[in-house]
Amino acid sequence: MKIALKKCSKCGESKPATPEYFHRNKSNNDGLRYDCKECSERYNQSEKGKERTRRYQQSDKGKESNIKYRQSDKRKKYQREYHKKYQQKKKQEGAK
Repeated sequence: MKIALKKCSKCGESKPATPEYFHRNKSNNDGLRYDCKECSERYNQSEKGKERTRRYQQSDKGKESNIKYRQSDKRKKYQREYHKKYQQKKKQEGAK
């Protein structure tokens, strides 16, 4: 089976067109973003990316999205799992 390649628009490298290398984006024809995960992460860690995130979080839309996430079942499930792992780790350290 031959895997299709996709060229990253930022770095220009051709990589397999899979969610392992590209984030998902339902609005694109192939269902993947135009930039690879490495370039996306590099941008998010840059000052420009951090500033963009700050602006979004301070906007009304960002605040509303944050409230929805804090009340979501997905977050509650994550917190329960994290708490379990934390308690197990703490118990193991206490047993030593």
